[in-house]
Amino acid sequence: MTEVVPACPSGAATPGEYVAALRQLRQGSGLTYREIARRATAAGHWLPPSTLAAALARVTLPHERVVLALLAACGTPDAEARRWLAERNEIETRLAEAARPDQTRLVASSRREGVPPDDAGPQRRAAGVVVACAVGVLAGAAGVLAVRRRGGSGCARGCQRRRCAPGG
Repeated sequence: MTEVVPACPSGAATPGEYVAALRQLRQGSGLTYREIARRATAAGHWLPPSTLAAALARVTLPHERVVLALLAACGTPDAEARRWLAERNEIETRLAEAARPDQTRLVASSRREGVPPDDAGPQRRAAGVVVACAVGVLAGAAGVLAVRRRGGSGCARGCQRRRCAPGG
């Protein structure tokens, strides 16, 4: 059986359009999700039917390994598969660039407002974690000292057994 592989979605501008092209690829292959999973495994990939179904039901960009396994299972030639992956990576790059804020604008506006730049956030969080840990250690030490100062023989539970007595 000769499989017809749709051309790479070079016009896909969004993850949704790319996933729609992947859906067309799967439908054009005439294979079920389970058949694709078996073929992907035979080609050296791991692609459970549920993972494929979830990836094709969304409008977010699927992982590269999912795309690669689907393309291999559908019999896509290597050159065409490289074009599919290049298109996927280009969309991912565009999304990452669009999601990244303009750093020069952030720094300038934060200086005007007297707020430290955004890149100080991780250091502040780390300092907060260190302070919280130190407070916890001090509170624990204070609790131990309070029990020891209470005096008397025996352990904190008030028993009189020799093995629980201080120094015994």
